[in-house]
Amino acid sequence: MDTDKLITFFNKKLGEMPEMRQLNTEDQRFKTWWKSIESTCERMGATYAGKAKNVNFYPMVYNMYGDNDYAAPYASGMNDAEAFMKSLVEELELWGYSSSSTDLDKQSSRGKQVVLNLTITQQQSQKIAQTINLSQYDQNVQDKVQELLSELRKKDKSKKKISDTVKWLADKGVDALISILLASANLA
Repeated sequence: MDTDKLITFFNKKLGEMPEMRQLNTEDQRFKTWWKSIESTCERMGATYAGKAKNVNFYPMVYNMYGDNDYAAPYASGMNDAEAFMKSLVEELELWGYSSSSTDLDKQSSRGKQVVLNLTITQQQSQKIAQTINLSQYDQNVQDKVQELLSELRKKDKSKKKISDTVKWLADKGVDALISILLASANLA
């Protein structure tokens, strides 16, 4: 699903809320309505599925004598469902949705990832693709930049060495690191 279809779907479900509030958890229309929301969230990824699973329409404690109050938890669950879907629509309108977010859910146990999508004009590209003047930095920074550049050009790059060098530059020569990042479009 794309962002627009998801926004339309959740807005439609929000529009059906008044009718759903008149039902209860045993009504087939409610079950179908909520299951379609849950399954859509599951397809969106573990984060969204978890948020949908947190909405509860049932009493937290059941009375063994059968005089349980189902109306109050159902009303509370409907309020939670409405708040969840409204915030989800706002999130989708602001940030959009990418199916790759489900891939990130799977990879989150391996560490955080940052995906940068840069769109630049030709004029911006010409400004970025400039030679880095290393002589403006002290000798240690120059050495680390050369070390980083030579490692990046290798066929079998050492991720640890690159990571350590970038961390050092971020700490000691941040402006040199920024220059490298801006000029990276010109590195081959």
